[in-house]
Amino acid sequence: MKQLLEVAYDEKNEDDVDLLNYVMFGFNLVTEDYVDLLCRLMYAPWHHQHEDIAIIFQSFRFPQTVECLFKTAQTQFEYLEYDGELKNERSL
Repeated sequence: MKQLLEVAYDEKNEDDVDLLNYVMFGFNLVTEDYVDLLCRLMYAPWHHQHEDIAIIFQSFRFPQTVECLFKTAQTQFEYLEYDGELKNERSL
């Protein structure tokens, strides 16, 4: 599983990162061996899984994730910016 996540990271494959996070968390497959890779994903701006990874960290309470979460909380990801309009709002 970790190798698949490494490949998804290297290829910047957002869909695979999404699916693998779901499977890892859903089947309780995350161990401390994943922390470094998940932290690298937290800093990557090309996906939308930052909140899900933070939930994984919260659930497993790995102490080494504190700095990663702190730095990520200070990062402004474009997809999380609010411009006063709903991004998915349809024009009538």
